[in-house]
Amino acid sequence: REMADVFDAEYVSLHVRKSNRAAFHLYNETLKYEINDVEKGYYADGEDAYDMRCTFRVNGKPVGEYARLCGEEEETKVSAAKEMEDIGQKVQSVEIAG
Repeated sequence: REMADVFDAEYVSLHVRKSNRAAFHLYNETLKYEINDVEKGYYADGEDAYDMRCTFRVNGKPVGEYARLCGEEEETKVSAAKEMEDIGQKVQSVEIAG
């Protein structure tokens, strides 16, 4: 929460070895990080890494655990993604019309 409040961060990210089940469980199940991507050969020994993120805000609106901690209504990622899609379509139609 401090990262969101103090630094106005939208998310924090980290890398976890694919073979590190304990770390993956901690970040995914306990701290609610989600896999953003898989980085092939990230580590010096060639092992892949999960690029994991804990998202605080989407379009400036609180999501997930951060929304609960703030006592605010959660903006779901699905509705935020739909909003961004709608904005993208509007921009595209303006470009076409313009």
